[in-house]
Amino acid sequence: MIDLKKALQFRTNFYSLTDSANNIVLTSHMGPDDDSISSVLSLYFLLNEKYPNKRIRIIYSSDQNDRWSYFENFEKIEFVNEI
Repeated sequence: MIDLKKALQFRTNFYSLTDSANNIVLTSHMGPDDDSISSVLSLYFLLNEKYPNKRIRIIYSSDQNDRWSYFENFEKIEFVNEI
């Protein structure tokens, strides 16, 4: 069961960090899977809507896999050898 108090505190802390940042980098584990890509793209969408003037990047240490290319904003993902 989700602890609503903890979830609200997490949201407050998270937005406190993102409110004060000029640049935001989103990433996840190496060799991303479907859950990782969809989660990061969802977070990118949320943050981009909230902060249209901030620089938000998605970076993965991985080879590019175009099987997710149908996801909105897939083209925003930067695949690199090393972060």
